Amino acid sequence: MALGSAGLTGTGGSLANYVPTIWTKRAQLAFEKKLVAKQYSFDLSDMLSYQGGDTLKVPKLANRTATTRTLTTLSQVTPAGATENVFTMNVQTWVIDPEAVSFALPAQTKLFLLTNLEHKMTESVMRKFDTDLLANYTSLTTTGAGTDDGSTPASPDDIFEGLRQLDSNSVPRDERAIILGPKTFWRFIKNNTITSRDWGNSFPKETGEFPRLAGVPVYMSQNVPTTASGSEVNLVLHKEAFAYAIAQPIKIDMDHEVSWLQDVYVSNMVYGTGCFRTDSGVVVYGS
Repeated sequence: MALGSAGLTGTGGSLANYVPTIWTKRAQLAFEKKLVAKQYSFDLSDMLSYQGGDTLKVPKLANRTATTRTLTTLSQVTPAGATENVFTMNVQTWVIDPEAVSFALPAQTKLFLLTNLEHKMTESVMRKFDTDLLANYTSLTTTGAGTDDGSTPASPDDIFEGLRQLDSNSVPRDERAIILGPKTFWRFIKNNTITSRDWGNSFPKETGEFPRLAGVPVYMSQNVPTTASGSEVNLVLHKEAFAYAIAQPIKIDMDHEVSWLQDVYVSNMVYGTGCFRTDSGVVVYGS
């Protein structure tokens, strides 16, 4: 309601007709999720750089078992035979985010900034890539920690159980990461069991930052998956648990459509994701 329109009315009517509507020169850009999956996944993009392709195959050779042989045995040895398998990943996911901009728009407004639109179009594609990468948690063969019921919080012991499973599977301790959703992250910040000075001197309740747990860095992402029961899918994983290959890095293409009197912009990316080492990650359910 315009200033004075309620009290200064008479035969001339409301003064609201004299009060202009002003648009600010600054647009409100929606806050964006923190995406961390890419930096803690195995990049196989180089395999596509030589000859392209839409499917990647990586030979997998299992560990072997040595046996003891009696010194006096003269019989012929029997080859044990290698246990082999293949990791296959389709690189066929084409993600797009299109938008059309009228030729008349620049003449009608000075508020529109193409750079803002391009940024949001790029972010949406990268968020979809992050989502697809984290969705590979369903292929992990380890035993999930915590309770997937949408109401039971994850405990510090669940995190340590995940780390124990990685050790039991001979997963290297370097290049591990712990990725937590917001609810679990801030519950652990509040919980002195995991944020006590026993783990470091970072004052997590003051700074909001976690110490390294058992040498493993902890990160928060709003993009972690949610199960059908409503539980956060927190992850304790090694860098090679999930893999990806980018056939076409994210880019924005533009077409000048004269017949439609508009420019069409399309943010797009071609990639593939997969669970590279199924025993190198553990899901920690939390609510």
